[in-house]
Amino acid sequence: MNTTDTRAGRVRALVISAYPLTKDYAARLSAHVGEGAEFTTAALLRQLGIRGLAAFILRRRRSPVFIASETEKSRALEPALAVLGVAFKLPPIHSARPSGECIRMGPLSIMRDSLRLLAASVDCVAARRFSARVADAAASATGSPTPVGIRSWSGCRILYIKN
Repeated sequence: MNTTDTRAGRVRALVISAYPLTKDYAARLSAHVGEGAEFTTAALLRQLGIRGLAAFILRRRRSPVFIASETEKSRALEPALAVLGVAFKLPPIHSARPSGECIRMGPLSIMRDSLRLLAASVDCVAARRFSARVADAAASATGSPTPVGIRSWSGCRILYIKN
């Protein structure tokens, strides 16, 4: 794919990753997506705020979108980043694998993976609630109070997944 600066009339590729990419991987990826690709991370996009993110998306609506995963572990976040990629461009979105290979992600695969991510999140919430109920039931059966660690855990939210 040949992408150059938008000022020259061509559209630069947008590469989104969960974490900053190493220079070596970014260079290999540039060979696949084209020189002048714009690299960004989910954290940088989050720092823009709602208005800034909306402006960022509008300026790059025509950009080809690549979801970069430098390691196999970071591929776990690919469905969430693909949903973000849909805000920039309707599918197809491309998945850039650790090997540097780029694979097209169609709308059905993005929807399937997003539903799996949602189901896993719902399962996590259900498991936390079940754990708290079991701890409360055990506490009432034994007459001892629920341990503070379990009681406070039920109100926590997961902020991010760390490799």
